[in-house]
Amino acid sequence: GEALEIVLKVQDLNRADQVADRLRDAPEVKDFNLEVHSWTQLGGFLVGIMEFQDIIFGVLVGIFFLMVLIGIINTNLMTVFERVREIGTLMAIGLARRHIIRMFTLESLFLTTIGGTIGALVGMTVVSIAGAYGLVFRFPVLNAVMTLRPYVSPTMVIVAVLFAVVSGIAAALYPASRAAKMNPADALRSL
Repeated sequence: GEALEIVLKVQDLNRADQVADRLRDAPEVKDFNLEVHSWTQLGGFLVGIMEFQDIIFGVLVGIFFLMVLIGIINTNLMTVFERVREIGTLMAIGLARRHIIRMFTLESLFLTTIGGTIGALVGMTVVSIAGAYGLVFRFPVLNAVMTLRPYVSPTMVIVAVLFAVVSGIAAALYPASRAAKMNPADALRSL
């Protein structure tokens, strides 16, 4: 007829330790000599798995961003090669090399800002839909069902878009400098 354990559900898991600390200081907890533990203290194995998962996720995100960066560099190089005569014409009529670099950098800034924003909006929409309906996983061996409700923090979206824009500008510098080093006469003669 006595409660041996009371479990509290916390809305924000990142604040679980703060809630546990506040409960420890509560007079009722001290009067009854109760122990208060957060889920991170009780679930050591689970916390270890989550930390390992974060490392794996970080490596995958790094590989993904590297692939995106290589794709942006490749696209910018192709843009330079396709516009050799245009670059030669601009340089022949007196456009300075720094303006060529600025032209390609601004073009990359514009494209990555638009692309990053559209990608973020599409990604947020997909994750919001998945979060609203939930992703159901069934484990027949354990006879268990788990529903995951993913979410995206606005901070992560802003960081991703800013990273895309900065990466796009950085990736544009090499092709832009190659374009600026062209000899106008050779550029005009190219096919």
